[in-house]
Amino acid sequence: TCYDSFLPSENIGKPLLAGQPWVALSGPGFLAAMRSLGFKTFNSWLDESYDNIYNVRDRAHAVVDSVIRFSLLSDTQKISMIKDMQPVLDHNRSLMLNTRYWYEPLVKSMEDLAK
Repeated sequence: TCYDSFLPSENIGKPLLAGQPWVALSGPGFLAAMRSLGFKTFNSWLDESYDNIYNVRDRAHAVVDSVIRFSLLSDTQKISMIKDMQPVLDHNRSLMLNTRYWYEPLVKSMEDLAK
């Protein structure tokens, strides 16, 4: 396992664009890296301590446990939780759609290289 890589894919991009909650079974620090990009995660609703687990098997079990705890909630509890998440979902979707946020640093880097 490579612990110093951060490779978000369409598996994260799709729920971000759709305004849906997501859980990432990825390398340790993935959620922290997403937050460093300005995204918000769901630590107020889901146990995201798995992001700090380096053992692959332990991290996978922790992710599954987090999803299982959510699945065991009643439908009413799930609906209420997702309603509470709405500001986070809206923020993430808005950030994904904000091309200026993503392209300005790239353009600045290119301008700096051209100097």
